[in-house]
Amino acid sequence: FTQSHAPFNKKIFLWGKQPDEEYMAKFDMLMRRAIIASGRLGVKWVTVHPLTDTVHAEYDVDVDRATNLEFYKPYVELAKKHNVGIAIENMAKSDNAIRRVYCASPEELADLIDAFGDPSVGACWDFGHAKMMLADQPRQLRMLGNRLKSTHVQDNNGKSDAHLIPFVGGNIAWESIMPCLKEIGYDGDFTYEVHGFYSKIPDDLRIEAGKLGFKVGSYLMELYNKA
Repeated sequence: FTQSHAPFNKKIFLWGKQPDEEYMAKFDMLMRRAIIASGRLGVKWVTVHPLTDTVHAEYDVDVDRATNLEFYKPYVELAKKHNVGIAIENMAKSDNAIRRVYCASPEELADLIDAFGDPSVGACWDFGHAKMMLADQPRQLRMLGNRLKSTHVQDNNGKSDAHLIPFVGGNIAWESIMPCLKEIGYDGDFTYEVHGFYSKIPDDLRIEAGKLGFKVGSYLMELYNKA
């Protein structure tokens, strides 16, 4: 195991929808368990979601940065004790619960990572999230550069977070993305997050669908290696 995902809840700092203290105590326990378990499994990077803070301000990047630093610093320190890094994921606005979402822009994501000032904090790039928010992923990936530590590989048409395998129902421009990953020196895992595709496959077709997913991934690796 090289990558894992910590628990997340976008309502933690959402005005009027914040969980109570009992929930937050349980959330803290689950976060710590996830990090400790990741260390035992040899995971290199644990993915976390940045939090959008509308409790202290309706729209203030400085407030969002400060909130995330305070909230995640104890988990960063715990992760370091267990030889695990924290990878902060780029977000996408997918519902009307909030008017905007922090770290949907790579500039905000890079700024938050740099604010930690710790090499054990990096970025997890979700290509599906980026498709919903951005027109030019290679440009954004170049801006992130060596901050990129892990990936969530999924496809969609830009309208919903569909979690499809590449080229099957989505229209992300993988032919330009793969050479860009090589260009910026990304050598981490190319991690599928494609449950939206496989959850709809009948049991009798799952083996063949798995083979298709493998062939697609192998094709993308060829694009990377040829770059």
